[in-house]
Amino acid sequence: YQDMQYSKSFINKMLNAAKLVEKSCVGFDGKIVERKHLRLVDKWILSRLQKVRAEATADFESFQFHHATKLLQDFFWHEYCDFYLEYAKHRLYQPETYGADSRRAAQHTMRKVLLACSQVLAPVTAHLSEEIWQQFFPEKSIHLSAWPSEEKDEIDELSEQKAAFLNEIAAKARQHKADRKLPLNSEIASAKISCEFDLLEMEEEIHATAKVKVINAGRGERSIEFI
Repeated sequence: YQDMQYSKSFINKMLNAAKLVEKSCVGFDGKIVERKHLRLVDKWILSRLQKVRAEATADFESFQFHHATKLLQDFFWHEYCDFYLEYAKHRLYQPETYGADSRRAAQHTMRKVLLACSQVLAPVTAHLSEEIWQQFFPEKSIHLSAWPSEEKDEIDELSEQKAAFLNEIAAKARQHKADRKLPLNSEIASAKISCEFDLLEMEEEIHATAKVKVINAGRGERSIEFI
């Protein structure tokens, strides 16, 4: 029964994500975006997509269907939905502030991940995957499309390491607000953050998604403190 409930929740999560992507990509021409326009979070989720795709493909080929499904569900729900889509929203809704190129990069990335996940999940979520696919390619069934190809040039270990720390900051910001019964869109006055690399690549997401007004950054052992 718990597995059935989780599966139902996952289907709803995937449909809601697909609706957001479809709405956000209206007017997007589908052309490949140059890597120089991608933000850290784009590189991270695309890198993770390649690793998850490769592992899930190997699982399917060795008949490990349960592991492949669980792997894809965890990636889609807890990385793509819980973090990436939240990081992308300000770029989608405020191109006048964050730039048209950044918006196109977010559209390209969110669309690519959604469609690839739909394809790799198609063996176990045939109808759901088809429904999502038809919103973008009504002229052809997902079950006649090619399996997502390997793109090793998108694997980026450094971006994954940095984004993992950004995800930790975002998660702690959510917990900070929950502990104080504050809405998620409430502002945090300031944060003191230390780590071994420069925060410049993720400052936009800390400001726009975590809603931290002032960032006091330092080098050293990783630490996050909200004030």
